[in-house]
Amino acid sequence: MAIEKCVLYLRSSNDAHDIAPAAQERELREHAKDLRLNIVKVFCDSGVSANDDPPQRAAMFQELVAHPGGWTVILATDTARMARDAPEAGYLECVARECGCRIEYSKLPKTGNRMVDRAVRSMNQAFDEQHAIISAEKGEQGMLETVAQGCRVGGRAPLGLIIRHM
Repeated sequence: MAIEKCVLYLRSSNDAHDIAPAAQERELREHAKDLRLNIVKVFCDSGVSANDDPPQRAAMFQELVAHPGGWTVILATDTARMARDAPEAGYLECVARECGCRIEYSKLPKTGNRMVDRAVRSMNQAFDEQHAIISAEKGEQGMLETVAQGCRVGGRAPLGLIIRHM
């Protein structure tokens, strides 16, 4: 059996020690070694939110579409690295599949049962989206509270907020 080629995809919106790109890369290199995959390229979006159309993720998919068969596996640590929006995650998986590629995650257990594995992946993607929604709501509430206390963090007021001078 021929050794499959893979790429690693790393993404982190901050450099917390457990999700920093360097930590992700170490984990994925070990995972690829365990799966006997040949790493041909690493794509890394550091300091980029999954909701901001990460440029290296876009480049990875452009290259995959332009040269299908260049690799057959995209490895990421978890579903949140690829996308925080469940429909977008499904779209990326569809594009990969159409190019003869699959997306695998080192932190998702594989049972060998395709339906169970798909259900676990879907649940993770739904939780990723829930986390993104809750984080956005908390951020907005924090900004509103800051303004209500008459303070600003700097810069212009967020869109839709009017600062009343007393």
